[in-house]
Amino acid sequence: MQKMGYHKRVPRKKFHVSPENKEKRVAWCLARLHWTKEEWKRVIWTDESSFSTASFRHRPWVIRKVDEEYHPDCIDKNFHSDRKSKMIWGAFCGTTKSALIYIPGKAKIDSITCVKTVLEPALLPFWHRCCEEY
Repeated sequence: MQKMGYHKRVPRKKFHVSPENKEKRVAWCLARLHWTKEEWKRVIWTDESSFSTASFRHRPWVIRKVDEEYHPDCIDKNFHSDRKSKMIWGAFCGTTKSALIYIPGKAKIDSITCVKTVLEPALLPFWHRCCEEY
């Protein structure tokens, strides 16, 4: 199998994206394909991430070729888990970074938590700061 280019590897993680959202994402990218660096500096990018507080989970393996890294058969698709985790939020715009915000409670964020924990105390002041800078 090694002579044919197959090796044992940890599968990449990729979460489900519906066909409709795939189309929307491609359209969004195509609309901004020719943006300049200065235009991209005016975009605020935000994300949240959860970190597990439980023990490490089982690590699966797949046998694949180097160029099959993101092939659907070589991806670990985990939608649900019994892990306990904590979530943080952050943002950046150009070269400016926001503070990291700890999201209290469970690792899922609803609209009320988002407004009270992220939007009002963190994102809006960050947005005003970026508007002045860029």
